[in-house]
Amino acid sequence: MEPTQGNQTLKFFLLAATGILIVAGVYVYSVSRQTATTQKAATTEQVETVPTVVETSTMEGKQMQTGDGSMLLQVKDNQTVVVGDSVTVSVLASTVDPIVGFDVVLNFDPQRLSYLGVQNQIEAFLLVPTSERGQVIVTGTKKLLIKEAQTVNNVSLVQVTFKAVSAGQAPFSLAFTKGATNDSNLINTQSKDVLGKVAGATVTIK
Repeated sequence: MEPTQGNQTLKFFLLAATGILIVAGVYVYSVSRQTATTQKAATTEQVETVPTVVETSTMEGKQMQTGDGSMLLQVKDNQTVVVGDSVTVSVLASTVDPIVGFDVVLNFDPQRLSYLGVQNQIEAFLLVPTSERGQVIVTGTKKLLIKEAQTVNNVSLVQVTFKAVSAGQAPFSLAFTKGATNDSNLINTQSKDVLGKVAGATVTIK
């Protein structure tokens, strides 16, 4: 009876050890699968995030360019004149948005130049010019009979004429602060100022 009982005890321990190994194997396999699934999910989430960032960046770039208009001064004909000559300055404008109005606030040196007058360059606008020492202000408003807003692309809005009165450098500049409403501007159909940058000019008087 003793050998038989010993064999049964050995079989019991073998079965118990086999069961423990099976349970351990199942646990290791389960943990491995869970880890692999988590890593795959993390990788998938990263891949999905990348195009979102790129798309946002692209849209921001487009927003920065929208409605950014310009206005610059250009001396017509000669940039060097003699005392007594006339000097004509063109005000050129460009903008993506069609406009229904504008203001030109042009500064000049009254010791070098004398203001003579303004000439309209776009018939669709009605001009109201005013001047004081060292500054000319021209307000342009679309005429009521004109239905369409005006597209401008390096187009002359107005020409301002001066007389040279003394020798020296005579600079011209446009009064402009982005976001301000009492200086140079370009107004679109939503009554928004779309002017973003300006540039001046200089004439030499001998």
